[in-house]
Amino acid sequence: MLLIFGGRRGFYGNATRLATGPIDDLAAPGSTMVGIGATPEATEMMPPIFDLLFEMGWRSKTFDLNVWFRNFAQRRYGVDSPSLAAATALMQEHVYNMQYNYGTTKNLCWFENSPQVWIDPQNRVNNATAILQAFRLFITAAANNEVDATLSTFRYDLVDLGRQVACNLFADLLAVHGSEYQRFQFGGVNTTASVLPTSAALLGLIADLDKLLYTHDDFLVGHWIEDAKAWAATPADLALLELNARNQITLWGPDGEINDYAAKNGYQGLVGDYYGGRWAIHQQYIDQSVVTGQQVNWNAYSADLTRFQWGWNTNTSLYPTSPSGNSFTTAAAFAQKYTGNPANYQVLTNTDIEGSYVDIAQAWHVDTGVLTWLCDLDPSCVGFNTNGFAPLVLDSNITSILAPALPSRSFLVRGSCVDQFRLW
Repeated sequence: MLLIFGGRRGFYGNATRLATGPIDDLAAPGSTMVGIGATPEATEMMPPIFDLLFEMGWRSKTFDLNVWFRNFAQRRYGVDSPSLAAATALMQEHVYNMQYNYGTTKNLCWFENSPQVWIDPQNRVNNATAILQAFRLFITAAANNEVDATLSTFRYDLVDLGRQVACNLFADLLAVHGSEYQRFQFGGVNTTASVLPTSAALLGLIADLDKLLYTHDDFLVGHWIEDAKAWAATPADLALLELNARNQITLWGPDGEINDYAAKNGYQGLVGDYYGGRWAIHQQYIDQSVVTGQQVNWNAYSADLTRFQWGWNTNTSLYPTSPSGNSFTTAAAFAQKYTGNPANYQVLTNTDIEGSYVDIAQAWHVDTGVLTWLCDLDPSCVGFNTNGFAPLVLDSNITSILAPALPSRSFLVRGSCVDQFRLW
């Protein structure tokens, strides 16, 4: 199995291919297959994919992959939990059943990429809602005592799901924020009231993820740096090894020759300080731009960004190597914070609003909780469609789970808003 170079963290994989390809290849006439292997990059994620891959070395007959995933959940968490079984089934169908390439991982977590105003709506993932639902099911499992919430494997997967949820939320929020800024940038419209709160929310989301990552020992950048420093025999070695450890996961080269190639959106400290710091600089320029009515001086921004990035590379501040906080309660608070209240919206059944209304952005999520959160942040948003554009719909079963009371193509409108813009 050839994973994405650089070890960029995310959820992807093709379990169906893994479960059938080796068996087919082994049985093919003239087969020269002698074993199974994987590249060593990106091995810190997607436990079911790696379990399945290396189990295939012991199999020569086809088997039921659905049963395999159900059994995997029981083995990994030590219990037969309905919520965890449902979460695993969602991940199997919508995450571990996809084609992928390097471009896939570039789109899985936008905040680890160099800051930008806007993201191309074509660069989308269609499983954001399923991942969010799996995350909530993990929280439910712990809240209902279906699983020991202190179990390391459970906490690892809970935090990792929360990490991807944060990445997906960031993409949706950036799409709204960027569209509002571009209304000013290219149209001269005063969108300060929309840009400032969404800008603050982008930075708050990164900080909240950093707090969640801090709750598990396997998500600390401190380990990465201290493990490198442990090889040093002299002070000069120590300085060089720390510089290289920091540089490899950021600029990777003195001038960013392969910048962010090995980005790590799952490292506490790196997320809060480095990615958060980069976006803070970017948003300071964006906020100042709309407040003053002046365009961004991108040359000045680039110089400030370069100084900051190299400054983090040469910094020797220590990062923690021990976790802090409770994974379950932190995850539950995170999920609650980033869910709006659909009760504040009026449902227009089987209706969509056309005419003078213009879309602000298309969200990756079709979850009403996320969409109300996004709409609440932007005073220009008058409402949203529960399904969005067709490529965003997962399938009828998932839609019925997430929004059983809302027929497809319903439009939820916020009565207090009279602007002509809306969120999809």
